[in-house]
Amino acid sequence: MSIPKISDKKMNELYSRVKPVVRCAEVRYAGQVNYELHDKGDLYFIEEVDPREVAFTWDPKPKERADGLIELAQINTLHTYGYHGFFKPSVAEVLSQIPQEYLSDVVAFETEYAGFSGSYHAGQTKLYRSSNPQEIREEIEKLDQRRADLEARLG
Repeated sequence: MSIPKISDKKMNELYSRVKPVVRCAEVRYAGQVNYELHDKGDLYFIEEVDPREVAFTWDPKPKERADGLIELAQINTLHTYGYHGFFKPSVAEVLSQIPQEYLSDVVAFETEYAGFSGSYHAGQTKLYRSSNPQEIREEIEKLDQRRADLEARLG
């Protein structure tokens, strides 16, 4: 088994509408709101990361709550690693492994470590669809605009 290759064009097309989410608990203290990763928390869209080079699960920055998502499927995914003790899934790795039958409906995914599979880390990836497709698409457009604004500011 190996991770399927995905072209930049296909990856960018998918990444424009399929986003990673993480589970977080909202923590309020002294007038501040912080988010902590928590397996029982609510789903949140995160700040975008480089889809090939950065693990979206490492220090994710929650942006907005991902309300209205419904689990579509669970799939097993493979992920490369430099050190066996660090699970570092990339967006590109996940996008390349979403089965064709789900591509038209999936709008978000979350991935958790599930062990080893040969020379790869194994992930358990939940795919989500929207209960309100228009609302989720608008949310993704807002995130994409923020990304474009940030890229423009950074040069």
